Amino acid sequence: MKKNIMITMLAAALLAACAKDGGQTSEVETPAVETVSLEELAGILSEIPFGVSQVQEVYDAVCASSSNGYDEEYTMQDLFSSPGAGVGDGGSSTKASSYTVPFRDLISEYVQSLSLTKASEMDADTWLEDVSSSDMQIYWPYSSDWDGSQLPVITFAPDSDADTLNVGYLIAEDTSGNRSVEEVI
Repeated sequence: MKKNIMITMLAAALLAACAKDGGQTSEVETPAVETVSLEELAGILSEIPFGVSQVQEVYDAVCASSSNGYDEEYTMQDLFSSPGAGVGDGGSSTKASSYTVPFRDLISEYVQSLSLTKASEMDADTWLEDVSSSDMQIYWPYSSDWDGSQLPVITFAPDSDADTLNVGYLIAEDTSGNRSVEEVI
């Protein structure tokens, strides 16, 4: 099974409730890319100031994948090479030009800013190449239920141990539009 990063829109409360009740993850394989972990990618995605337009891009891709007979998934390869393209679209998307700020641009800018502001071993260009060539993906079950505005809970399956709980990042927005990210298990 491919590595997944799950973006769940309307089921956010359900995920948080399951996490508090000790929900368990399904079995997954070890990441193909050693320099990028699912936890790291999920954390970065939760910290990026994405909006409804980027969620719409993900929605377009998972709907395209689903209509092509695949799971509701948006691979990192497609996200970086063909914004909005789903699995089975042949690597191109006519929707790509309709995104003012594609998700890949936000990810790239954020990772570049991290490498400039932190004294870390992370080389931004290598990290981005590793993510874009990995088998990681955004997986959005029940995407057809999206209300067009709800922000996601971002979670991941941390390893192949069925007894390990998912770690989730709940994105909350207050009435002033300020965002906070709360880690939930």
